[in-house]
Amino acid sequence: MEPTRHPDEEPVQQPDTGAAETGEIEFDEELVEDIAELVDAGERTMVLNIVADLHEADVAQILTHIPFRDAERLFSWLPAEAAGAVLAELDDDFRAELLEDLAHERIAEVLDELDTDDAADILADLPDEVAQSVLPSLEDAEDVGELLGYEEDTAGGIMAREYVTVRPEWTVARATEEVRREAEDVEDIY
Repeated sequence: MEPTRHPDEEPVQQPDTGAAETGEIEFDEELVEDIAELVDAGERTMVLNIVADLHEADVAQILTHIPFRDAERLFSWLPAEAAGAVLAELDDDFRAELLEDLAHERIAEVLDELDTDDAADILADLPDEVAQSVLPSLEDAEDVGELLGYEEDTAGGIMAREYVTVRPEWTVARATEEVRREAEDVEDIY
């Protein structure tokens, strides 16, 4: 909601931060250019230090705004957990292109960091021969394979296989303790 102002008042000018608006994420074009130059120069440690504090959606946005060769290189430098989180933020087409030439072992390593439903969604977007090569290497291959059997827009296609169970005879305190204990392994609890 815009603040109310008198019709004779001039709108307040926001200072120019050098940031560009893209979709829902605001990012600094200079930062993107600097990261592209650092990646191109092979400054792995410096780049990883910069992106370590960024949200995965911001890293995904950077990947889509630097030259593709640099995006592939930066993605390959990311630790598996960060790479998985970034993959989940990328649009399907860019993600598929990014994974196209990646070693199947690395794809499995990254997908192992995701919930089974997200891993299944990403595998479903890959060429069949790649998906069939990667699937057996996953820690949760059976669960991911089962999810791949569902159409993407069905309840089965969007469900996660990770959940917390509590016993009916437990107290609220004991059940809460169990939920907290499992929170690292079960990302979304409803």
